[in-house]
Amino acid sequence: MADAHRMLVAPGMAGSNPSREATSAVVLALLVTAFDVWMLGGAVVSYFAVDQGIPALVIARKSAGLAGLLVAQAAFFWASCSSPGPIRAAAWLCFTAVTLLQYGFVAAAGGVFNTHDIPMALQSVKYWPTMIREFTDWRALVPSGMFAAALLFHRDTAHAWLRRWALAVALLVIVHGAYARAHFVRLEFGRADAVAPPMASFQSFLRTLALAASDSLEETLRPYHRQEVAHLAATLPIRHVLLVIDESVSAGHLSLEGYDRATTPWLEQLDREGRLTRWAGAASATVYSNSSFLALVTGFNAFPDPAHRVFTLPTIFQFAKAMKYRTHLFDGQMDVRRFGLTTSDMRFVDDWQHATGFGDDPDTDARIGHAVARVLEEPAGQFVLVMKRGNHAPHENNYPKGPGRWPPDDDHHVAADLERVAVTNSYDEALRYNVDAFFRALLQPDGTLPRTVGIYTSDHGEELGGDGVPAMTRKLLPEVVAVPLLMFGDDRPRVDTSYRASHLNVFPTLLDLMNVPLQARPWTYSRSLLVAKATDRDPRPVFVGNMFGGGDYHESKDFDAIVGTPAAAALR
Repeated sequence: MADAHRMLVAPGMAGSNPSREATSAVVLALLVTAFDVWMLGGAVVSYFAVDQGIPALVIARKSAGLAGLLVAQAAFFWASCSSPGPIRAAAWLCFTAVTLLQYGFVAAAGGVFNTHDIPMALQSVKYWPTMIREFTDWRALVPSGMFAAALLFHRDTAHAWLRRWALAVALLVIVHGAYARAHFVRLEFGRADAVAPPMASFQSFLRTLALAASDSLEETLRPYHRQEVAHLAATLPIRHVLLVIDESVSAGHLSLEGYDRATTPWLEQLDREGRLTRWAGAASATVYSNSSFLALVTGFNAFPDPAHRVFTLPTIFQFAKAMKYRTHLFDGQMDVRRFGLTTSDMRFVDDWQHATGFGDDPDTDARIGHAVARVLEEPAGQFVLVMKRGNHAPHENNYPKGPGRWPPDDDHHVAADLERVAVTNSYDEALRYNVDAFFRALLQPDGTLPRTVGIYTSDHGEELGGDGVPAMTRKLLPEVVAVPLLMFGDDRPRVDTSYRASHLNVFPTLLDLMNVPLQARPWTYSRSLLVAKATDRDPRPVFVGNMFGGGDYHESKDFDAIVGTPAAAALR
């Protein structure tokens, strides 16, 4: 009978030991969590700090949340180790992919994947191969290897493996649902939601998805509404106002800013002729495109933004329409609305032209420049916001193929010991080809632009690697936070360019250029460049991390503290 019973049992099921598998899963969850917290800099002490509420109750809630994360992680491992081969492989691949993603984000930006990163990643699919190549962190293979070893050690399939998966999924939903609910009702799970629990990177990813779902539900049930701007102007304006936002242009690589390579020779000539007004070494608001964009178009200046004011403050398009400007948004990168701009926001944009119309090649920005020049022929005032295609990696796609001015570059095969040199050369080649070409298309041949004031900057700079820092890193580093900031056009007012400028000064400057009354401004904006003086020592914070704060990594640091070493002095 025993032999007959063994014949009826599926191969691999006879030796399953639930107690041993459960113990192994708990030990593995503890080891993986400890390694991830150690490697990724997870907060432990600060997580248990109590800023408000009854200390015992808050600490109990945090402890319960932390225990739930560990149990959920153990349940995932337990179900995986008792499953048939294909399910094991799928579980391992999923775990490994998520762990590599999390470690890569820490290498790139200093923190794990957060809710702010989701739309940014979805908007940048074409850049994924480059980002994966640059930011793969092989330390992620340690927890992946631990999991693989456990799967190989427990080879038998349990009769109840489906029930174990049901339990694991239920635990994951309950635990992360609790965090999502706490996020929704603003319940303190970790120091007023300012510190994430110390957890495995896999659980951190699931928590991010849960918080994103909570945010989506909140937007549905409690949608954000921008403050309205009354019609303020009695007559049509005559002056045109432009804001040009470039992509990944570091001030330290423009010869206009003193760089030793001639990357912007025509702008240098215009500067010598007095055609430009330039603030040297300006500070970006953040190191990310989305958050810098929202700072520039809403004037928000106090990141992190837990109240989501970037979704409620009026946009520059609302003010422009109130002052009777015809409004234009020319986007050289995207065919969809920019993050933070809703369909309601787009009602204030009269003319939206996007990437499909401008193409996706090294000459995209020149086409945009010609299109803007045609708009500026209108007799009434126009407001134009340009989002350039710019110089996002891979940089070799941003200039024509063929021999470059500074070989070797990434357009050709490069020896391993010259890879970093090639990255810099390609970046500079792209700047040389792109920046001057855009302005030549926009301005008159002599650099003039009648009845116009334009402001040019970049969303952030670019780190090109070296000294152990990966290229394209989005951290608080000098080349990432130092951006160009200049004014062009024949209607430029006199200003003091010795002022230490920032992205945060751009929005109020645009309001001044449009003659928006002070009483119509609903926020305490930063100082306008039209009134700023060298003696005004305003702080210049630069932000990194989740723009909305929460328990995700975020940090703000003053620009001068970042660009404060002798090596970075040229950027100031």
